[in-house]
Amino acid sequence: MIAKIMKSSNSFQAVYYNEQKIEVGKAALMVAANFNQDGINRTHTLTKSDYIAYFMALSKLNDRVKNRQFHAVLSAKGQSYNAEELTTLAEEYLYRMGYGTNPYLIYFHQDTDNNHVHLISTRVNTEGVKINDSFEKRESLRHIENIMNQISRQELTGTNIANSLMAYGFTTEGQLKTLIENQPNKQYEVEMNREGNWHIKQIKDGQSREIATIEQGRVAGRIKETTTDKVLTEKRESRKAMLKAILIKYKNTLSTEELRTYMKEKLGVELIFHQAKDQTKPFGYTIIDHAQKQIFKGSEVLKMSELIGETQNHKESIRTLAESKNDQNTEGVNKINDYLNDHELLIVQKRGEPFLWDTMNNETQSMDDISALKTLISPNYDGDMSDKIYAMDLENTFSIPQTEISNHIQLPTNEEEDIQRKRKQKKYIGY
Repeated sequence: MIAKIMKSSNSFQAVYYNEQKIEVGKAALMVAANFNQDGINRTHTLTKSDYIAYFMALSKLNDRVKNRQFHAVLSAKGQSYNAEELTTLAEEYLYRMGYGTNPYLIYFHQDTDNNHVHLISTRVNTEGVKINDSFEKRESLRHIENIMNQISRQELTGTNIANSLMAYGFTTEGQLKTLIENQPNKQYEVEMNREGNWHIKQIKDGQSREIATIEQGRVAGRIKETTTDKVLTEKRESRKAMLKAILIKYKNTLSTEELRTYMKEKLGVELIFHQAKDQTKPFGYTIIDHAQKQIFKGSEVLKMSELIGETQNHKESIRTLAESKNDQNTEGVNKINDYLNDHELLIVQKRGEPFLWDTMNNETQSMDDISALKTLISPNYDGDMSDKIYAMDLENTFSIPQTEISNHIQLPTNEEEDIQRKRKQKKYIGY
């Protein structure tokens, strides 16, 4: 691996150079990091002019620095390192050279015999202090040698996998898990340790081998970014509207499998249907938009019943389980619990009557005609929860968080919840 620092410049012409390479199909922008976009323009996707403007504005915090641009190239021998691997090495290199918290751009080029990346940043940091460039070329050589000695190819591969997954926008951990478990041409599984960190394993030839780790904080941060960042949320809403229009257009003219094939091959969008064991009909689906790197809960775009017509009849399945339960043991309860968990369903009570809540599609259905089910959950019903809705797991009663259900559902206040909790505690525990 060779690291070469290009000649300093008082402008940021390297951005124009790399963007021109993109226009002719000879380069790709891999990373645009640490740009405080609120300080530029958050109404559109950033352009080369935005990047240069930001570099210039930051550089002007220290007008004594004349040669503002930092421009370096990392080059591999032949195609021994791919774009993602070179990008990972480049970010580590920038960090060690003192540019890790500065805004920077990384472009991948494959227009020569050797794959290489261009790194661009400003020599002035966000505090207006010049990045130390004493013995810069010597330090560059030392850092790249240390990086290549300290980072194994396996670690590099794991970092690439994690970065690739975290490039997607998702709003729940379940969506990330779906992405991991549906990688093309690979079989992955994920496990979480006590700290909540994600350990990704590849199943190959019957063997399981850990290949990457993603920290829980990084997952939580990505969810927060996806759900709160104004530009990202607007982009997601726009994309959902587009996908909905496409699904509505083709769902009646193509079979479900033909629709899946069309979406994947023509648009880079996968429809992942979720089915419980021994069930032929799916109970929900996830949309993985590889083209825009977004993951959506299917019902956010188009409800399952609208997409493929009548879906699995949960009510009838639960009726069968409830009416065949044995009062002398918990087998019936366990079977219903398993069914509810598999299909992301809850039994709720409204005015003392049971309802089925489909959390995947946010739909409710009356279950008051299933007498066996009412008998099953009645020991958990206190009798004075009128006009309130409570989620039931058939063994315990707990309130549904306001954020998880539609606004028309009336929930008790925190004070009311506390009173009811204490009443139940006294009734069932004795104090």
